[in-house]
Amino acid sequence: MEDKQDDKQDDKQDDKHNDKHNDKHNDKHMNDKKKEVEEDDNIFLDNLGKIFGIVILSIILAVIRSSRQGTLRTRCRDDLEDRTVLDPVEVEEFRSANLEFNEASYRAVLREVYDRYPGGECTYKELVSVAMGAMRRGGDDTATLQLGHYLDRVVFSRVGYSDGCEIPVGYFMVALGMAVYGTVEGRIGLIWEVAVMEEKRRGREKVGEDTAAKVVDWLGETCQLPADNRVMEEGPAYPLQHYGIGSGLNILHRLRSPPDTSKAPEAREAFGGKGEDVVDLDMWRNIMKARQGPCPWGECYEGMRRLV
Repeated sequence: MEDKQDDKQDDKQDDKHNDKHNDKHNDKHMNDKKKEVEEDDNIFLDNLGKIFGIVILSIILAVIRSSRQGTLRTRCRDDLEDRTVLDPVEVEEFRSANLEFNEASYRAVLREVYDRYPGGECTYKELVSVAMGAMRRGGDDTATLQLGHYLDRVVFSRVGYSDGCEIPVGYFMVALGMAVYGTVEGRIGLIWEVAVMEEKRRGREKVGEDTAAKVVDWLGETCQLPADNRVMEEGPAYPLQHYGIGSGLNILHRLRSPPDTSKAPEAREAFGGKGEDVVDLDMWRNIMKARQGPCPWGECYEGMRRLV
């Protein structure tokens, strides 16, 4: 009996010992967890200054990059404006000085020059002579262009002062469009007719994107597009975005696939949701009026109702 009682006492002591051991183990495990949490908190707190410094540095670098890119874009635009032979005020003066040169007069010249020169090129001197003849056959024997030296300045910037150099008939007609006194919608329609005549000269029935792009190029070369709309991104965006002067095709492609996705609805409207490389009159009007498009005479900024 005594042996049995001793065994029971031993078992009780063992149980107490095990309970104490388990309690110590659990306490140690809890302490380890607390220590890990404290260490994690300490890592964040110990490096709070570094984290704050990195955030501030990132903001500063972003501001510097944005400022630098803005400077590069402005420089590109200013360089283009410096090379432009007519400024917007002179273009408007040219138009306002020729109140009698309306859409009907322009169409008469358009038909005459394309009938005379189906090859699509001629000297500037001959084109001016044909244009004056077409205008005078409209009923005014004294019809002429006021401030015609503005037109001379534009054309001579392309071919120089040589009488023998030929220029595209379409280029001449786009340049002459500066002088048309009428609505903006009317002038956009007249420039479209130049594109149509260019395609007819080639035996095509529809205006292709390549011809539309060429006409946009002519608008740019004849000082009828805002410099800001011709500046385009070039090359990779990082570390710095560089800029250059976009061609007419670049501008049309920018409308099809705008880098700024917020402009996508405007682009889809401009191209009528069509993917083919054909441009119709409605698309042409939308393209001309789009803020991301050519924007001739800066009218996409001012609205289309003003008579200038």
